[in-house]
Amino acid sequence: MEENFEILLIDDDIIIQKLHHHIFKKTTNSPIKTFSNGLEAKEYFDQNFSSKRNYLIFLDLNMPYMNGWEFLEYCQAKYPNAKIQVVILTSSPFKKDQIKASSYKQVLLYKIKPLYKEHVNEILTSIELPCST
Repeated sequence: MEENFEILLIDDDIIIQKLHHHIFKKTTNSPIKTFSNGLEAKEYFDQNFSSKRNYLIFLDLNMPYMNGWEFLEYCQAKYPNAKIQVVILTSSPFKKDQIKASSYKQVLLYKIKPLYKEHVNEILTSIELPCST
């Protein structure tokens, strides 16, 4: 797969952030941005979003200030046709969260954290990001 995307890792757990960032650095050459909550990621998008860029977001659900659900709502409302694809990466095993996540068109997968290198390789090789225009 051509790596024409930017990875956004949105998680308030600093240890998980560091672990996942390290794994992503070892598995892809794509730029990686890390945020502690949805509000930080929203502010980044507000300042840096490009419709010519593909975004692959690994998103935790339970975070302070702006949780994962609120961030998904924001993306869907403000960037409905953007090249944004989301992997929910959470500690929530609840079926209701999985069902809710599947109602968002940007959500590709629902994974229980932590991710391991094998998971990231599997995700990166199995997804199909739209081509940049």
